[in-house]
Amino acid sequence: MNSLAKLSLFILLISACGPVTPVGIDAMPTRVPQEYQDFSYQMVWSADDSMIVLSTNTGLYVYDTESYKQLAAFDGLAGATAIFSNKYLTAVTKNKLFVWNLEDFSLLFSKVVEPETYF
Repeated sequence: MNSLAKLSLFILLISACGPVTPVGIDAMPTRVPQEYQDFSYQMVWSADDSMIVLSTNTGLYVYDTESYKQLAAFDGLAGATAIFSNKYLTAVTKNKLFVWNLEDFSLLFSKVVEPETYF
């Protein structure tokens, strides 16, 4: 097989491996409900590494790192940023601030900020 035939065959093979969607059509996936996108995009450990907070698209979840049991679930805090201290857990969203006690996860403080701010 000469070089021109090999090159033509290679180009034909590469062009056959191109994108399946036609050019000009938006290939972005359709919006999936958030309950099916529950993956953690932020993980924060407590000061003594006994707990971990997972921030997901559906909420904020606290787990024990030894038993892997869920200690607290805050379903309404999708996209929150979490911060641990020795006694408190703080969560910040674009317009809310929350502080919980780490012993029983009772809400100690919450504040709504207007207008929305991106921390």
